[in-house]
Amino acid sequence: MKFAVVVGINVFSVIDHSNDLRGCVPDAQHVRARLLARGWPAGNIAYLTDAAARKPAVVDALTAMLAAAHPGDHCVFFQSSHGTQVPDQDGDEADHLDEAICYHGICEDWAGSIMTDDEFGAILAGAKFGVIVTVILDLCHAGSATRNMVPGYRRSRFVTAPAAMPALPRHRFGRGWWGHSQRRRTGSVVIVPEMDHRLLAACRDNQTSADTDIDGPCGAFTHFLLAAEDRLRGECAGVVVTAVSRDLEATGYEQRPVVEEPPRLSPLAVFA
Repeated sequence: MKFAVVVGINVFSVIDHSNDLRGCVPDAQHVRARLLARGWPAGNIAYLTDAAARKPAVVDALTAMLAAAHPGDHCVFFQSSHGTQVPDQDGDEADHLDEAICYHGICEDWAGSIMTDDEFGAILAGAKFGVIVTVILDLCHAGSATRNMVPGYRRSRFVTAPAAMPALPRHRFGRGWWGHSQRRRTGSVVIVPEMDHRLLAACRDNQTSADTDIDGPCGAFTHFLLAAEDRLRGECAGVVVTAVSRDLEATGYEQRPVVEEPPRLSPLAVFA
């Protein structure tokens, strides 16, 4: 069986629209359409956008997907939104910062509207052995809002955490979505034997992910990922992401996507 949770957030608050984006909901729409075309049953795709994409709803959908999947099944988690960085809670980060995903409601309840990599990893640990888990993130964890600025609309998918932020819960057994703390500085494909899922990330940890306009609002990474996946259908994720990196460079984007995966998943297509 095939399952998916697809999340796209353009609007992050009902009281403050300064952090709004344009391309995240279209990204989610396009990914959902591609999953349907690749054989995902419509009833097995949880689709959450804007106000429906609050953290508790996404956690519930992700947990339910992993609980329903059995060995040999494929679970895809896709999110297009803002990312951020917050103080590390358990000392597992060399830079003392945890990466985090942002959800709707960040202005009203910051701490309750982000998911750290440790928390995300703790949820992924609930997958049964043998389940294929693919995580695709079109967001970023670097804070330069001026990177990649060119004529036309282009914005970083990063939002800065408030200076006075409440303490976050610790998740001691979460390994996060990243498999190796220093791996994203070089190369597009990283094999991490201890990982139990694979990650397709829009950029390296010191880069920003562009919210832009290419034949309509979109994330640059999602746009080129879907184009390369269609053009190279059946090729493994590493080949596809390498092609995406070339396409981004050729069109003037500085971000370089990365795929991290264990050896057992490296032969598989993106939407196997």
